[in-house]
Amino acid sequence: LGVVLRPLTAEEKKELGVEGGVKVVEVQPGPLKEVGVRKGFVITRIDKKPVKTVEDVEKILSETGGGILLEGLYSKQERAYYVISLD
Repeated sequence: LGVVLRPLTAEEKKELGVEGGVKVVEVQPGPLKEVGVRKGFVITRIDKKPVKTVEDVEKILSETGGGILLEGLYSKQERAYYVISLD
């Protein structure tokens, strides 16, 4: 995908009002950069499946082909959705 992810801290979850998610800490060339994902984006769902850990992301992606829908937020007020092709 071209990103480095890490789990959210308890403080970040509280601040964002979410139960879980993973934060993009670095964006490298790849599918996510191509669709405009920026550093700081918090992925909360992939294809409507909740994401709480980096392992959740890896598991969902390993079971998915074609395209995916990423749901998440940059801040409590700024939600974002991205459609990404994995082919």
